[in-house]
Amino acid sequence: MSEYDQKRLALLHINKIIQLMQETLGEIQRLAIALELETGKNKK
Repeated sequence: MSEYDQKRLALLHINKIIQLMQETLGEIQRLAIALELETGKNKK
């Protein structure tokens, strides 16, 4: 495998990791919003 191919493969892996991190952040945000809504209900 050429150096170019290795760098290209590394970039693809990095992009996949970033995508997974963004999905995880989205999930955390949904959970945080749900938690806020639950907490708000309990305060009333």
